[in-house]
Amino acid sequence: MELTILKIIDSPVEGRNQSIWAWQAQDVFVLADRWKVLKMTQKAELQTIWETDEEEVGYAMKGICDDRLPEALFEEIVETGIAGFGLLGKLQNKMIDRPNGSESVMEMVNQFGPFDRFLPLRAHQNAIILLGKKSISLASLTDAGLAAGNAIKTKGKDPLAICLHPEKNMLIYGTNYGELYAQLFQQTGFGKTIKIDNLQKPCFQVAFYENGSKLVACGMGFVKTYAFAGEKFTETAFIQTAARSFEIADEHLLLNKGAQGIAVFKMGENLQKVASIDLPFSIDRIKYLNTAKVLLATSNPSAKMSLISCQFE
Repeated sequence: MELTILKIIDSPVEGRNQSIWAWQAQDVFVLADRWKVLKMTQKAELQTIWETDEEEVGYAMKGICDDRLPEALFEEIVETGIAGFGLLGKLQNKMIDRPNGSESVMEMVNQFGPFDRFLPLRAHQNAIILLGKKSISLASLTDAGLAAGNAIKTKGKDPLAICLHPEKNMLIYGTNYGELYAQLFQQTGFGKTIKIDNLQKPCFQVAFYENGSKLVACGMGFVKTYAFAGEKFTETAFIQTAARSFEIADEHLLLNKGAQGIAVFKMGENLQKVASIDLPFSIDRIKYLNTAKVLLATSNPSAKMSLISCQFE
């Protein structure tokens, strides 16, 4: 396993309002702010999709939902989704009249996560999930718009991270105190809540892998994995390490360690560290372009970006 820095550049978009998406079908990253939308290749070559210097036009930009962006990009994002959830289509988003754009709900969810955003998320069997600050609601689309259904309060402290099981009607969420829960649901209502663990520290991200048979959670100072069968979660690995977020690629965990760079772990029966790399800035976010095997690491507020080649054995 080898990590190689391809390029480090100044961010071509404004840090506070930047939007970052991986467009797998085109082998590019898409970067945007109020004033421009750019395609960036793995060599940091930039192509302008849309640009304006007029304030009124810029503030009317509707981000990833805007009709001025390529339709194929939004369609890919709808299917790829966020945290295992799909998203509603452009016409459905317009029908329920939710704001979009660099300050929009969808962009905020992409950057900070779904809780307390109330962005409609598609689960299995056309179920729609809405996430409040400490609530999970079921909803449905009607001719009049979005109709709220059953709702429950989340357990423990304030939830920070969530993901959907790839096949089952099950949500996993972690709180700012490190409590980790599984919530069962159906289209008509919610089932039981299962407490998986108490990690003692804030949980930043959770995700299933290996077709939903394993779960990984990362948070302040830890990464932990679990095997999942039936309704039981069994710890398989625990590492004390700096951790802000991760991407999963080719059976590897690409771990964002903030000021401590990137570390890569082979995801087998345990977590085996196989590579690491330092960057000359503290990492805020990472995005992985799996078609090109390139990781984009960004910083904020230093406004630097690095493209990193990931060569797996």
